[in-house]
Amino acid sequence: MKTKTVNYIIGLLFLIYFCICIYNSYLQLVFHKNGWYLGEWLINYQDGGFKRRGLFGSLFIFLNELTHIKLEFLVFAFTAILYSVFFTLLIQLFMQKKNTLLTISIILLPAGLGMLLKDPTIIAKKEILIFLLYLIYFLRLEAQKKVKDIVVSIFIIIAILNHEAAYFYIPFVSFTYFIKDNAPSFTKIKKYCSIISTCYCCDAVALSVRVQYKYSQLHSVSAGTWVNISA
Repeated sequence: MKTKTVNYIIGLLFLIYFCICIYNSYLQLVFHKNGWYLGEWLINYQDGGFKRRGLFGSLFIFLNELTHIKLEFLVFAFTAILYSVFFTLLIQLFMQKKNTLLTISIILLPAGLGMLLKDPTIIAKKEILIFLLYLIYFLRLEAQKKVKDIVVSIFIIIAILNHEAAYFYIPFVSFTYFIKDNAPSFTKIKKYCSIISTCYCCDAVALSVRVQYKYSQLHSVSAGTWVNISA
């Protein structure tokens, strides 16, 4: 009976956190149109060439032009979907682990969901996508299901193109892999190096494209200025 009561309380806390996330996302993105958060989601490739963080902003602008739905509603809908999937998977993890120390730490510690109570405005930020991708990866390994290298690489590349902070979460991904995977240590190291090399090569190519674009812009401006001076 005591365990059942604790489970109900933890389930209620998850529901409260979910409602807080949806409510504050609406406040920051739609009601206040907070440029610090909405503007971050809307960074795109259309207004200055290739740049980090621009992947989803370009997608939102494309959908806006296609459907004529306001950008703030598109961003809010996407954020709401992310949080819905995130909490669904988190509850799934809780049902597997029950009221373990892991669950309690996720709910209460500032490094986990407790931060949402300390500063609710962070809810509308882009990091939720990184957390969701990591949670999906963790649950797959927890269920002892094989995750293909290409899938992990795509997840990391999407996360990096969404927010460069994803670089700092790569050690968590590797730590989870080393703990949860039963492959020999040498195989793990080789696989990890292969994935990370692929991701960094992709990012290096993206960075070179951005530098080339900026250089061509600067060259065009310089050429135009020289023509005007000559005239």
